[in-house]
Amino acid sequence: MIKNILAIDDSAAMRQILSATFVAAGYRMVVTMDGAEAYESALAEQFDLVITDQNMPAMSGL
Repeated sequence: MIKNILAIDDSAAMRQILSATFVAAGYRMVVTMDGAEAYESALAEQFDLVITDQNMPAMSGL
């Protein structure tokens, strides 16, 4: 079962929506605002699912 989710989006509103939705459903969320920050988070811990925006500053979602 998916427990840890990493969400990456440069939109603060989208990060808030994703976090509120998944936390309310019982998941643990880590949200970051760009690909570089997400990369550091991914190196620090393991995630079961990654949700990413494709077009972001510093490093794309791809």
